[in-house]
Amino acid sequence: MAKHIREFDGWLGKYDWPRVACPTCGDGSLALDESKMTTLTDVAGTEMVDLHHKNLGPPEELEGTFHGHLQCDNSSCAEMVTVAGNWQFVVNDGSDPAKGQFADIYQVQYVNPPVRLMTLPASTPAKVRDGVESASRIIWASPSAAANRLRYAAEELLTHEGVAPKTSFGGFRPLSKRIEEYEATELDLANALKAISYIGNEGSHDELLSASQVLEGVTILDHVITALYDDSTAALQAKIKAINDAKGVLNVKP
Repeated sequence: MAKHIREFDGWLGKYDWPRVACPTCGDGSLALDESKMTTLTDVAGTEMVDLHHKNLGPPEELEGTFHGHLQCDNSSCAEMVTVAGNWQFVVNDGSDPAKGQFADIYQVQYVNPPVRLMTLPASTPAKVRDGVESASRIIWASPSAAANRLRYAAEELLTHEGVAPKTSFGGFRPLSKRIEEYEATELDLANALKAISYIGNEGSHDELLSASQVLEGVTILDHVITALYDDSTAALQAKIKAINDAKGVLNVKP
């Protein structure tokens, strides 16, 4: 799973903003610059601000929405990523006076380009990739829908691995039955896919899934995809063998 992605869930301020990888270059992080954020109060908050401006009351906690941009801190990239979601202006807990009496906090619900949920190997099947990427576009706005997209990715992975999605008569086979068939050859990976299917099922019937809960499924699917399609370990083993056979790295072709 992508580094720090789990920390992107929930309410965040400038002092605890996570170092989520840039979706474009993958090397830099999406830095928060509050000068690039526009906040909009709800009706009650607008009235409160108006009273404060008329010297009829002190500023208090506010709620509303925000939109703006995060910028990649890799100078060779500097991608601008659009972000939006919920916003609050809240009283600090007082543990650090340097942070001030009030603070803006943000709950991300939309990111474009979407942050990467995982780094997919080049040989990942196209439809599996589509499922993961579509989940990444909606996970913050609708975690339950994202869980369904991970389930779709698991189904397409089984199809690519030769586990037929239909019966010989053309009827659709339940995912649970396909996973049972896969257990005969890949027990550990089948068990992992079973967990993803359960999370996807919860997404179909429960709108209360959090992004963090869906990210458990991302971690599991990442494990399966890496095991099946990441050839970096095999390439490293081949290089080790070549060095040992040649008794030196100078005689090994890069």
